[in-house]
Amino acid sequence: RLLVELEGSRWVARKQGATDRRKYVLRLTANGRKKLEKLPSILKVRQGGRLTTLSKQEQAELTAHLDQVLALLRVSPEAADRLLGA
Repeated sequence: RLLVELEGSRWVARKQGATDRRKYVLRLTANGRKKLEKLPSILKVRQGGRLTTLSKQEQAELTAHLDQVLALLRVSPEAADRLLGA
């Protein structure tokens, strides 16, 4: 589901594998690269107290979605904390 959303937002492009049609090759698009450049600020929002205007439910949902992005990038929340010095 997350991949479909990323693809729909034109962050990634999916292409069927040349040798195995069951596999897909994912490519970060130019739009995805721009978003990736903003990742440090996204991580700061996740780690900082900037979510106070959101309800507790919205904060939990946003944090879960950001964690999914980190997982796609293979960055654990703990590693993100270390990178940001949190």
